[in-house]
Amino acid sequence: MRLTFTETLARISPKAAARREAWKQNYAALRGMEGERAYALAERGRLTSDWKASNGSADAEILNDLPTMRARCGQMVRDNGYAATALRNLTAWLVGDGIAARAIHADPATAKIAQAVWDDHVKKRMDGREDHYGAQKLGVRSTIERGEVLRVWSSEDGVPNATYQIYEGDHLADINRRLDNGGRIVGGVEMDAKRRRVAYHIYEDHPGDALGGRKSQPVRVDARDVDHLFEALRPGQTRGVPWFHAGLRKLRDVAEIETSIRVKKRIEACFALFRRKADGIAAALGVRKSGERPGPVQETIKPGTIMYGEDGEEAPTVINPSSSGDGDAFLMRQLMAIAAAFGLPYHLLTGDVSRANYSSLRAAIVAFYKLLDDWHSNMIVPHWLEPEFCRVMWRAALELRIPALATVTAVFTPPPRPWVDPLKDIAAQVMEARAIPGALHEALAARGETLETAVAKQVSINKAFDTAGVTSDADPRRINGSGGLQPPAGYLAPRAEAA
Repeated sequence: MRLTFTETLARISPKAAARREAWKQNYAALRGMEGERAYALAERGRLTSDWKASNGSADAEILNDLPTMRARCGQMVRDNGYAATALRNLTAWLVGDGIAARAIHADPATAKIAQAVWDDHVKKRMDGREDHYGAQKLGVRSTIERGEVLRVWSSEDGVPNATYQIYEGDHLADINRRLDNGGRIVGGVEMDAKRRRVAYHIYEDHPGDALGGRKSQPVRVDARDVDHLFEALRPGQTRGVPWFHAGLRKLRDVAEIETSIRVKKRIEACFALFRRKADGIAAALGVRKSGERPGPVQETIKPGTIMYGEDGEEAPTVINPSSSGDGDAFLMRQLMAIAAAFGLPYHLLTGDVSRANYSSLRAAIVAFYKLLDDWHSNMIVPHWLEPEFCRVMWRAALELRIPALATVTAVFTPPPRPWVDPLKDIAAQVMEARAIPGALHEALAARGETLETAVAKQVSINKAFDTAGVTSDADPRRINGSGGLQPPAGYLAPRAEAA
């Protein structure tokens, strides 16, 4: 009997034969007995031969395509209603009337001063046009549409961080090279040997400016003076990409399909007549000679038109295009996929709630709230709002000579998010404020209020009611939630009156 190589090797060195057999089995498991792979996604064959995929770094895959993606996204936002609606809705839900900040410090007096400094700052038009909340909107909107946005701070009259200018990501110079100190410049962002950002190379004029922005030279700006807002999707990512990149190609196809359906419908609304002559037939009713025209030839018709033909003409043949459906179900599924790619509920992209009910709308909006929380907590606050708050506090610490202001932090609260049923929403907020310590702070901050300002307003309202000798359902001191009188409670009155 002829022995295999492994069996022969086993007689000489069983250990080597066992090792060889183990490696053979591992190799077979990796490749598959019939050429299949352990993961179907990695299979190479006839059905996947046209599946091309790159394996580059985040920057390698972004930088070459970024100008094209921006241009196409901008064009779709300008010309396509769905893209424009998606951008407006995402911006409105993320920013709304502004993300409010509440100053936090162990010393209440310091926190109060810091809050007053911040409240004064948000009213200033640092770039000459927009206040703090307008800059929020511009920053978030540009990040969604263009992929990223830059805010460059500068000094004025010796005051640090006195003004800023907001730039689209297009202002970053297309510079990519290694530096002698071990660092590198990637997409205009300069980093040291440890991949920490040290500077930005920025065009002061937009490269596509009507006055010739590309003629200007990029300016090197220290990274300490720049806030760079974008959504990082991979470790090591230097630049941001437009948020709509995964759905715009499909949306463009949908737009073309809708155009073709619209043209088709216009054609279906028309029909043509073919008039056919038959010489030799007697004149209609015997009252006209052969070949004599009864009147002007009808080239067009209107509703209710009666046409008279020439002698011997047969009745017109109608050419009427038939309708073959308009693809509503197909387009709806495509728009659902596009909405998912954009991170929006379907009804916020299309305005279509014809197939929705309370449960489906609530399920969609709850999932959307999770996305908003992610963008808010992991992108907008740490990379756009907190840097601004810290700069304002540092500047105030120097100007007011109160060093403690430099240690003040903030809690940022987005605007109130309405639910499908406002009554249930308000009831839930009341229960939350009663059950969770500190929840009242967050509920008031969402409406742009602090606890102190809210109490001061309530005191003013109570004083006005008491002076006029009237009461209201909105006065919980005297009227309960059911409209009845509250039982006397001396501890609710000021100490002087209670005594």
